[in-house]
Amino acid sequence: MDAREKAVATGHAWMTQPSTQPEKSVSDLVSSPCLMRIYSDPQTEETVVALRGEIDYGCEETLETSLNSALSCSDRGIAIDLSKVSFWACSSVKILLAVRQLALRHGKTVSLRAPSPIVHRVLELSGTLRLFATSTDPGPAARLLPHPSAR
Repeated sequence: MDAREKAVATGHAWMTQPSTQPEKSVSDLVSSPCLMRIYSDPQTEETVVALRGEIDYGCEETLETSLNSALSCSDRGIAIDLSKVSFWACSSVKILLAVRQLALRHGKTVSLRAPSPIVHRVLELSGTLRLFATSTDPGPAARLLPHPSAR
């Protein structure tokens, strides 16, 4: 079991790059200042991927790798906290869809926690919001609800 898997299994924070800071910028790898933190939510037993900042073309490879890794380490699935995302490129939608397909093939889930207004609008315009269970609360006690148009 590597450090990432151990951190997820024990409920400790794991970042895409090891750091003593609570969140580490992946801007060392890409030009965009996107941030992410991956941790296990003890209340929902989900692996949470909390994103922050601008999620654009420069973040796509890191985003896809991180979401796939979190999904593979999770027993049930992942929740993606989008509450602090200030920009969401349309091209990032394909990554969410690819991760969702992978989850479905393995009997897991991908849910969205508190999509910021910009993320909500992009997913709504692309017609993909209805494909994900969403919650309005980014906190650990978030109750996942299907999008109203999916009912």
